[in-house]
Amino acid sequence: MASKPERIEDNISESGDPSAFLNKHCNVRKVYNIVKAKLRARKLGASFMRYICFLTIYIAVVLDQKNSSVKQSLNNGLETYFVKATFRDPSSLEFKGWYDIVTLDDFWNWHQYLLIPRMLVEQNHDYGSPPLLPDQMFKVLMHNKIAGGFTMMQRRADTRTCPVLKKYLEFMPECTYELYASGTVGRVNRSTFIGARSGVFRYEERPAVFPYQEFGYFETFPRNKSAALLKLLELKSERWIDRQTKYYRLDFVSLNTNVGLFTYVKFVARFSNTGTILLTHDISNIPASTYRSSRQKLRLAGEIILIVLWSMYVLKEIRMIRERVIKNNDTLANSLYQRLMRLSTLQLLIFACIIAMWVTIVRELDTNLSNLIISSNEITTKDRPSQPPDFFYFILLLDSYFILNGVNMLLSFFRCIEYLEFNYSLSRLTETFKFMRKTLPQFLLIFCIVVLSFMLMSHMMFGSKLAMFSSFGSALSGIFSVLIGDINYFELMDSDSVAAPIFFYPLLFVMIFVVLNLVIAIIIDAHVAMTAEKDVALRSWMKDVVDLPLTTQLWDGFLHYLQPVRFLLPQSLSARYDRVSKENIIDAFNVLDGIELSRLEDSQVNLERISLNDLRLLLRDRNITEQRLASIFEHYRAWADEEEPVDVEKLAETNDTAYAEMLQEATTEVERLLAEIQASMQFSQDLQKEAEEQLDLLIDAHI
Repeated sequence: MASKPERIEDNISESGDPSAFLNKHCNVRKVYNIVKAKLRARKLGASFMRYICFLTIYIAVVLDQKNSSVKQSLNNGLETYFVKATFRDPSSLEFKGWYDIVTLDDFWNWHQYLLIPRMLVEQNHDYGSPPLLPDQMFKVLMHNKIAGGFTMMQRRADTRTCPVLKKYLEFMPECTYELYASGTVGRVNRSTFIGARSGVFRYEERPAVFPYQEFGYFETFPRNKSAALLKLLELKSERWIDRQTKYYRLDFVSLNTNVGLFTYVKFVARFSNTGTILLTHDISNIPASTYRSSRQKLRLAGEIILIVLWSMYVLKEIRMIRERVIKNNDTLANSLYQRLMRLSTLQLLIFACIIAMWVTIVRELDTNLSNLIISSNEITTKDRPSQPPDFFYFILLLDSYFILNGVNMLLSFFRCIEYLEFNYSLSRLTETFKFMRKTLPQFLLIFCIVVLSFMLMSHMMFGSKLAMFSSFGSALSGIFSVLIGDINYFELMDSDSVAAPIFFYPLLFVMIFVVLNLVIAIIIDAHVAMTAEKDVALRSWMKDVVDLPLTTQLWDGFLHYLQPVRFLLPQSLSARYDRVSKENIIDAFNVLDGIELSRLEDSQVNLERISLNDLRLLLRDRNITEQRLASIFEHYRAWADEEEPVDVEKLAETNDTAYAEMLQEATTEVERLLAEIQASMQFSQDLQKEAEEQLDLLIDAHI
């Protein structure tokens, strides 16, 4: 920072007698440390306020992009209409829905008796009502109109020799491979296959959003109820779904012009080699336009502001890296590594990914919307005429974008905690985490070993009996479900009465009575250490910084930014600007490091106790008078002649020395007493021996 001595000259009042302070000793180190800590707190506080403003704009933009309340209401209605609805099975006369499908007959019946009649509505079911007009047909829940027909797609696996003994092959000679990741990973069959009635079905690849792939066997159904039912029965008779089918997807699109949203509805069935049909569904939404409405234009302005602020932060990071390389003569690679280890830089990179993804989303959305052919009857695409819109991979890209934003929100929470270090009272959580850094990794290692052991244990005991433990990955969520009570002891007993107590009670004992208490102990120890550090700070020079209330700190920071308009403030507030600024104090005192006074016989300057006159001589090049220096030490109460706070570390060292001296004196006294006792005992023995000799002589004389 450039020196500004003239501001030190101008910013101090001219009151008081400077000669009264010449022989007083001052503590430069105390002022320097306090001012430096307050400057750091001010910068952190200002950065925190800027980050909060940035975060507010970011959250508002993302929430508007998501538009969750409208989408949830729309999706809930369609889910109730299609997914939760039931049909009467013609064979068993049972009422079944999508998630009640067990067999292939259930699968085809659901399409025939529920999906097509409810999707392709061509007439009223109430025979007393007038027939539907053309513009009222194919509407679902009054306001959602089916854009076109619907599309079925399947992915198939190759056949293989069954991995069993040869004697079983005569009974069941053919098997198929298993496919993974929506039927894209594994031995995928891409050859043309012939149906049961000689129908030819060809493999097809379609363009998709990078890095996704769109391939399989596609069948498009017209937006006509009779024609769609006829084609469905034809596929059923051709056995289009057979033992080689591993992945099935049905999707269609509806449009709601009231809210300006396309709704993409997807039904997925995974046909496992075990014979189980695993069913899922998903309903997602896509904007019907980009930046057309006033709300979208307002959001565009927010997005532009975010990009500008992000760009400014990137330039700041680049400038800081460049200054580090020049100032510390450091390598560029090491400087980049040091910046990348910071949470702020990590979030900066995530923001870069978010911006890139959103630009891609807007571009792809414009491409998809411009590819639509919209008529009064239906909506089709230009590249595939007479086929309904396909937003499948665009939805995946959009979902990935919001997942990344969710991760970024979590990092934003930790960033806010970091910024709270500007106030000692608010930084308790951050400081506690810092004290936990040494013990937390060790605990996490032990915790992972314990959890892994119980995962293996649960998978071995209940993997074939409870779906929650059927796979190694799901066993992890199963363990936590047991701990929070989602799976109780009696459910485990119903599956295996012997294994249940062997697993349940050790799990509760170890995880709750041992692991949980270890976590609490680590947190308590870290908090105690943090509190002890604060107590030390309260007895040191930093007491004024540690005890600074948050309200005072915020008020001082607010007034600091009002300095350009100080003439508008009352005299009681504007007087604070007459003091020497903290930046100028740091500039002035930075030159003291390494300076020696010649008249002190080459001894190092004691910055904790130096006379004001000597300090003025050291700072003579800075043109600072004694009066200005005296006002600085008077403001920060840094006169060394006055009583200083107790230094706890020195006090502890003094106590230890005194204790050692007392122990040595006590040891010496004990040794002296022992020597006297031994001497007394020896004297007593000598007297006793002399008395015995005298007695012997008397006896001899008497005889």
